Amino acid sequence: MQKKSFVYLSLPVVTCVTLGCTSINPKLGMRDVNQHIHDRIQKNVHQYKNMTISKTSKQFYTNSNVPLTLDEIIEVALQNSSSIQLYLNELNISQSDLIQAKSIKNPILEAEVIFPTKKKIGKTEYEISLSQNIGDLFQRAARIKSAKGSIEKTKLHIINRILKRITEIKIAFYTYQCAIQKNTFQQSAYSTLEATLTLAKEQRKAGNINNLDISQYQKLFQIAKLDLDKDHAAMAIAKFKLINLIGLTNNTDTLSIVPTLPKLPREDPELKTLKSNVSQHNLDLAVSEKNILASKSNLVLAQSQWLPEFHLGVKSEWNSDGELFIGPTASIGLPFFGSNKAAVFRAKTELRKQRWEQNTVRSKAQTKLRLFYTELQLARKAVELYERSILPAEKKILDESLKHYNYMLLGNFHLLEAKKNQMLSKRDHIDALKEYWVARAKLEGLIGEKFSHVKQIIPKQATATEQSAPTHQH
Repeated sequence: MQKKSFVYLSLPVVTCVTLGCTSINPKLGMRDVNQHIHDRIQKNVHQYKNMTISKTSKQFYTNSNVPLTLDEIIEVALQNSSSIQLYLNELNISQSDLIQAKSIKNPILEAEVIFPTKKKIGKTEYEISLSQNIGDLFQRAARIKSAKGSIEKTKLHIINRILKRITEIKIAFYTYQCAIQKNTFQQSAYSTLEATLTLAKEQRKAGNINNLDISQYQKLFQIAKLDLDKDHAAMAIAKFKLINLIGLTNNTDTLSIVPTLPKLPREDPELKTLKSNVSQHNLDLAVSEKNILASKSNLVLAQSQWLPEFHLGVKSEWNSDGELFIGPTASIGLPFFGSNKAAVFRAKTELRKQRWEQNTVRSKAQTKLRLFYTELQLARKAVELYERSILPAEKKILDESLKHYNYMLLGNFHLLEAKKNQMLSKRDHIDALKEYWVARAKLEGLIGEKFSHVKQIIPKQATATEQSAPTHQH
């Protein structure tokens, strides 16, 4: 009978111990993150335990003979960037919080041994008790709900940071492409001016041009040389930024990308459509919504913490006559000096703050949308104007100036000005094209989705006559 009573009294404690046993799944939530990333950009992200470069990024990185496209650069970043791996590890931290929320406090085992003061008076007595904080069970559901809300918030936070990193990579990629194009063009212009200056020096010796003409040639040549040095520096800086973002730090000289910016797409989405997409798919708004839900769960948890500690258990005692006594035990903490009012006040304040934060995020998203869309349209108009009017006009002006110069109807100064203006227009056209793709990348990052898949074609190397300005010769 005593054994059966001991078993019955021990059941609550055994149940608590069973509920407190939890396991850790390292892949918890990672599948959702990867699926979300794949749905938005059609790419997969993986979490690595070891700090090593993945096989795919090694393959891309070492095969330097083939320039990498933007999609391949993003693929390398997703598999190799230490920053992205850092974001993914936040999920494991949130998982540990969930494990902690599911667990309950360990049971307390107490033992007492009482020795008689005189051997002849009595015998040694033994007491053993096992108790569990039952009050902790009442808060367990609220803790689990709060921890799960924290995991969902962390998932979206990680996805948001990864997509923002991809937006930064896109901008860095287009900036590097722009720097390569401008450097290639400037190198061609520099070579042309160098040949022109050499010819001018020969003409000066022959007496065909004066000192003023040769000084103008020398000035233009030195300006071109300075611009070429600036372009070299800009290209090196852009390359370093891109390498840093994708996480490649060794043998950076071997990195090669598609050297020219993509052409303008036929059309852009309408602003009305983008507004709808921002409201539905903007991750900052989604994160703010999860923050509100998490704050609500934290408030429920704080409100449930008014219960004091309440211990139930079983106790057995062997008296000096060898008789065994078994019975239940109970103890409760008296809430004289503690209160949950501060925790509840803090949780309510945090919830109110998150609601205001959501309004701010929504307003910022709409403002950024209008700003980025204006930049996109302005850049498109600039590129179309250069390609349709300005560049053809500059070429025609230079060709006509060369004809007039050859017939001695135009001075040397005007010919140099025509060449200089054409060079500046071509550089401005490259900058305008870059600004378009940067604005497009910002819009896609704001919406969290790509407008459409832009397939980049590796262009053939332009010939020397295509890259250089026309030369003249008497």
